Amino acid sequence: MNILHPQWLWFFNLILLAATLFFGAGIIIHTLTQELFVKYRLRKLVALSENLKRLGASPKATIQEAVQKINKQFPLNELIVLTANREHFIPKELSEYWREAFQEAGRMEQVRRVAKNGKNKWRRIEALICLGFLKSDPDVDILENGLDDPDDDISYYSMLALAEMKNAAAAGVLLEFLDRESFRGQKIVSLLEGFSIDISDQLLNALESKNPRVRYWALKLLSKFKPENSADRIISLATDPSPDVRAAACQYLGLMKATESEKALLARFEDPEWFVRMHAVRSLSMLEESKYLTQMIHLLYTDPSSYVKESAKNAVIHDMKQALPYLEHGLDEKDELTKRCCVEAFIDSNYIPRILDGILSKDRDIYQKQFQLLSKLIHSNIHFGLKKELMNYESMKRQKIIAAIREINSTLAEIMER
Repeated sequence: MNILHPQWLWFFNLILLAATLFFGAGIIIHTLTQELFVKYRLRKLVALSENLKRLGASPKATIQEAVQKINKQFPLNELIVLTANREHFIPKELSEYWREAFQEAGRMEQVRRVAKNGKNKWRRIEALICLGFLKSDPDVDILENGLDDPDDDISYYSMLALAEMKNAAAAGVLLEFLDRESFRGQKIVSLLEGFSIDISDQLLNALESKNPRVRYWALKLLSKFKPENSADRIISLATDPSPDVRAAACQYLGLMKATESEKALLARFEDPEWFVRMHAVRSLSMLEESKYLTQMIHLLYTDPSSYVKESAKNAVIHDMKQALPYLEHGLDEKDELTKRCCVEAFIDSNYIPRILDGILSKDRDIYQKQFQLLSKLIHSNIHFGLKKELMNYESMKRQKIIAAIREINSTLAEIMER
């Protein structure tokens, strides 16, 4: 059996110790070097940022010359970092100068190569962001390809870069992407909201999409831009197979105050989906507050949805003179939800003080009418802020009203006197 001599063991241990120290020293030196490089680079970028800020008040020619010089002298990687993170380094008022200088520096092809095939993921993302900022139409194709990248981060930042371009080509790509990735609809739409009204025609064309989510989001966007002469196109969508689209169409027609849509909106009062009926009621009330009062009251009485009832109630209180007999009758309804909505109508329209003033009236007819209405409100057993309203009257008048309440409900009168 061979046993190593102790001298050899000591020698091998010494080699292992030396190797460990060597590699440890190497790691420390590498870390320190990297830290020094990062600090140097950061100081360089901060100094550049300070210089750019001072340029702000200079003549246009001076700014152009200085920015062009920076774009030609700086390494490409640092230019990409600066441009991608421009909010930290480049004053907003110099953005256009920076964009022009970058494009004229002859480095666009290099940036495109990094954006298409960069090995470092985050360098590639910075290059994609640069292309969005530079707003060069040929680069839309690169960003479009980035949308379908299997890496979610690259796809996401490609989407942001397209939104930065804010032109028709970029809008078209984002709308097509919406068709493929409708689960990202809210984000895509929030980005498209930053575009100008010039994309309205593209949005109107998107209403013809076979994808109901695209039709829905296109309507949502159109409600922001409100292009003229679009009502006819939207009216047809009030009968769309998708309830989401029907609801969005109803909402849009109200925002546009499209009086030609009254018949289409009224037809949606019979829609099987409660949220479509709700938006139809709300929009029709924006067009005509009293013309369709009877239909609104019918929904208030009969619709099973509390949201539809609430919307109908909010519509009818704009004309309390005509709505009053219907609301008073509603206080006798057996359905608790209907009765509550009618009570709320008196509260929301600030009609309770008018009833109490009628109780104080010396005119017997006015008194009897308001006493009857107050009696129905009390018998509904639904809180309507009576005690709070009484606090607005001085003592003698309050006692007179409480005396009338005592005729209706003596227990309630005692509570009011406390």
